[in-house]
Amino acid sequence: EILFPTSVYLNRGNHEATDMTEDHGFKAECLEKYPNSDVYELYSDAFACLPIATILNGQVFVVHGGIAGHFEKDDALYPILPHRFHPIKSIKEIEEIDRFQFRETPNQTPLEGLLWS
Repeated sequence: EILFPTSVYLNRGNHEATDMTEDHGFKAECLEKYPNSDVYELYSDAFACLPIATILNGQVFVVHGGIAGHFEKDDALYPILPHRFHPIKSIKEIEEIDRFQFRETPNQTPLEGLLWS
C-alpha cells in the first residue's frame, strides 16, 4: 500500500477479529515473540481501523464476506452458522457501523454478515 497507495486497498476480514486471532494462534505468537509488550493490542487496534467495505472506481463493491440476506438456518445441515444475519440495505448502513467499537465480531449483526457471509 505504501508503494501503490491508489492501487492497493486493505479491508477488514473475519480473521482480524480478536476471537479469531486468539483461536488461530496469532495472539499466542505475538505474546511468544514479544512478551511483556503491547504488540498484540496494537495489532488489534489497527485491525479495528481497517475499512469494512471499499468501493473501487465508483463501481465495484468489495467486502471480505458478502452481503447477507435474512435467513433461518437448518441446525442439522449447518450447525456452526449463526441463526441469522441481518441484511444490509444501503452503503449508509455500512458507514454507520462503529467498526472501532468491535474488536471481536458481534453475532447476528450487519457487521457479522459483511465479514462472514
